[in-house]
Amino acid sequence: MPYYIIENIPIFLPHKKYNELREEVSKDKSPMWRTSSMIQGHAEAEEKNNLMYLLLIKRYIEDKDKFLHEWFSFDLIGEEASLNVWDLLYDFSSYYGYSYLKDFRDFSDKLEADYSGELFLYPMGIEVLN
Repeated sequence: MPYYIIENIPIFLPHKKYNELREEVSKDKSPMWRTSSMIQGHAEAEEKNNLMYLLLIKRYIEDKDKFLHEWFSFDLIGEEASLNVWDLLYDFSSYYGYSYLKDFRDFSDKLEADYSGELFLYPMGIEVLN
């Protein structure tokens, strides 16, 4: 889940909000630009990120209360939660630096899961930093 810092406020973007923002900034762009903007390292990806950031700042300046209600707060439930929760936890942990996601399995458990094709099906845990 990507996030942007707007006026020292972290704005975490669930997939739905990210897609909405991405579509808005790329609506007037060519199909080639849209494709290239999805590939990290391309100039178009950097441009897309900058356009998304500028759009969020514009919305913040236009109406701070509405912006905070629509973009800062969110309620993840059901399928939306299952699609976003690990990304949110990872980014939240990364941003605040209080914790990090960790795979608590030992080497043999990971090796067995890798062999059976289930390496990434195991839920991560959160390790809190002291």
